[in-house]
Amino acid sequence: MWFKINISRYVSLFEIILRKLIPPITLLPCKKKIEPEKDKDSTSVSDKFNIVLEVATKGQNKFGQLADGLEKAKNLLMWKRAGDTKQIFTPLCGAFIMTLFLKLDTIVFVVGWFLGLKLFVIDPVYNRFPRIKEKYDNTHRLWQNLLTDAQLEKYTQRNANNQMILPRSQQLSKSPTEGVGSRQSSSASLLPSSDTMSEEDRLFCDRFDLPEDERPFPAGPFKGGRHCIHVDKESSVKVSTAFQKHAKLYLTPSFLCYEMVRTDERRAIPLANIVRIEKRKPISFLPGNGMSLEIVEQGFEMPHIFGGLLGRDQCYKTLMDIGRANSLVYAQQHEEVSGGMRLSELSGHEDLIATEPVGAVSQFE
Repeated sequence: MWFKINISRYVSLFEIILRKLIPPITLLPCKKKIEPEKDKDSTSVSDKFNIVLEVATKGQNKFGQLADGLEKAKNLLMWKRAGDTKQIFTPLCGAFIMTLFLKLDTIVFVVGWFLGLKLFVIDPVYNRFPRIKEKYDNTHRLWQNLLTDAQLEKYTQRNANNQMILPRSQQLSKSPTEGVGSRQSSSASLLPSSDTMSEEDRLFCDRFDLPEDERPFPAGPFKGGRHCIHVDKESSVKVSTAFQKHAKLYLTPSFLCYEMVRTDERRAIPLANIVRIEKRKPISFLPGNGMSLEIVEQGFEMPHIFGGLLGRDQCYKTLMDIGRANSLVYAQQHEEVSGGMRLSELSGHEDLIATEPVGAVSQFE
């Protein structure tokens, strides 16, 4: 009896030791401590602003892509560029002719087979391999080549500028003895060479929608752009920022370009469209001969007035040299006016020419 009591005592002691050393094993999941939930309003104002900004940016990008797609579809259907529309018009004409000779069941079978092949075979391959899509997907390339309204306006302006380019051979082929003298040779020396195409020139041609040959002159009074003030005569306010805008003038072989300093307003004036160039003095009571040039362009009622032009006489002379070299309208008109002024000056001395003694010539014989 005593032996049994001692054994039971040791067994119970051993059980207590095992329970302390070995953690209990159970099949039920352990209960985790429930942490108190954080306050949902604990996010800062900057985090909320970033979230709203991100959502707004995504929405703006999506709506922008939708608007671009609608503009591309409109320009495609309106035949803005005939080459793009012909790529759609030709398959539609073929499909129309096919409907005249095939039955409806055959047409439905062919269309369904084509759609199934494109949706379940071709499109997954193109989505997985973008390079193959760029190379072989004609529909994707056609959609990427379509133009939005802004791109179409720039494309149209570039084509219009290409038609106003003066022939380069005409500028360089004439010799200085054809009535222009050394002025034409000096203007020909200003022409940019084909080996001096810099990144700045590329950006300039892209801003004004000009070809790469129409780069600014690397020398002369227009080098690097000539600072001036573009005077708007249509403005009712005589002294304001709307009336006078700071601008820069650039000269290329075929265009006189100006762009505003603080705005994106810019324009390339074709030299072939200029009717008259004159020196002006907008404010008459100031001393001196003035520092302005007035340029009248064909098709525009109001002239372009560029005031505050340092080195105005050199700029005027350069424009006249290029006009004489290419037989432009404003240069011919200037020659006619200057020739008429010389004749009027000589008309007052006709009596002196008539009364010159005839024997004066015989003295040198």
